[in-house]
Order: sequence, then structure tokens, then C-alpha cells
Amino acid sequence: ISDLSNQNYGIQYDLKYNYSGRMHLSKITIQNPTDYPNKATKIGEYNLKYDHFGEIPYDLLVPSDAWGYYSGGNYQDLLMDKNYKKANPYYVTLGSLKEIQYPTGGTTEFEFESNQFSRYLHPDKDMIIDCENDYGGGLRIASITNWDSPSHDKMLSKKTYKYTFSNSKST
Repeated sequence: ISDLSNQNYGIQYDLKYNYSGRMHLSKITIQNPTDYPNKATKIGEYNLKYDHFGEIPYDLLVPSDAWGYYSGGNYQDLLMDKNYKKANPYYVTLGSLKEIQYPTGGTTEFEFESNQFSRYLHPDKDMIIDCENDYGGGLRIASITNWDSPSHDKMLSKKTYKYTFSNSKST
């Protein structure tokens, strides 16, 4: 990056990954590499936390729902269960982003929930079936909360999301 006088400016992003069975981004450090020769000045640091990351199985051959999300259990138990392809609202959130800690000291906390549906297309694709609110694949945001510090001493704001079906039933 340069300005009109051709003075160069640069920002360096260092990404730190942790590996606990699965690799995940844990920290982003922002540095100004042009301040001192061979020594970058740290501008700020973002720390990322995930929801129950250690509970995600290491093996990629794990039971999944119809949408491909981990559904818990093991294949031997699930082969006997006709509902084994149903989404599990607990397991689908494992490993999702839980919190970002900012260089300023504040944090943003994310709460996700499983998608839900009240209708689905029959496998023969000839009719739509009504059902009670069932869980679908994937996640949606339930709330975003901003805090003053990592210890969550003072809530600064909270945004809660409410989803409704077309027949006005709320989830």
C-alpha cells in the first residue's frame, strides 16, 4: 500500500493455527513490518474460541445427518436406527465459532442453533409434507452478544434472532 508520495505502508497478518485432532484458526496477529528493520511492531491480536471443539471426532468416517453434519453416535448403533440421518441439534454446533476477542479487550460471543423446518418435499418429489418443527442441517445464528472484556463483566449489546415459519409458528 502506498500514498501519493510513494511512501510504502504495510500490514502483516500472522495466522496461528492449533491442531487438536483438527486444525483450526486460534489467533490473528496484526503487525506493522515497516517500523523497524527485521522487527515488526504488534498492532493488535484477535483470539478465536470454538464451541466444544474437542468433542469433534478425529475420524472423518463418522455418522452424519442427511446434510453431511456430524450426528453423534457410531455407525454400529446407527445402522439399526431408521432415523440415523436426522439432524442432531447438539452435535451440529460442535466446532462452530463461539467467541472473538478483539485487540481493544472487548469480545463478541456467537450463539448458533440448528436450522428447523416445518415442511419437506416427499422423496418421490410429488408432494410437500407438513411436519412438526423438525431439525435440518446446518446452523443459523441465535444471538450475538458484545462484552467489554473476556471475563464478560459488562454486556454492551445483544442481538437475538427469531425465525418464523410461513405458517407463523415460531421456533
